[in-house]
Amino acid sequence: MRAILFRAWDVGRKQMLIPGSCQASDITGLYHLDDFIGDKDFILMQYAGLKDASGFQIFEGDIVEYVLGGTNDRSRGVIVFSIVWSDKFFGWAANKIGQERPLNDFEMDSAWKVKIIGNCYEHPELLESEE
Repeated sequence: MRAILFRAWDVGRKQMLIPGSCQASDITGLYHLDDFIGDKDFILMQYAGLKDASGFQIFEGDIVEYVLGGTNDRSRGVIVFSIVWSDKFFGWAANKIGQERPLNDFEMDSAWKVKIIGNCYEHPELLESEE
């Protein structure tokens, strides 16, 4: 069974917070999930149940790059996309400029070649460069 984990983006301070941790120089104390629920100053993001190639947990809002492998140069490359919840697929999806693909399509690949390169709040320019 996968862990149900969350993190929160603090809109005012523009920083990522992890419930159950003590973070940030100007904030002291332990964060709890209920500190963020229903508060418009925080955006909750859920763990997608997957880890990238380096073992880091992938959360909703993360921006990842997927390395395409192939035997010739035409089938090689890198795709950058964000992780979103998809009502269309009833699950986590890769979103690239409004086009969604279920994450389980990537899981079934022979080699999981995804690397987290940022998130949509701290690094929005990573998605803009793909448009």
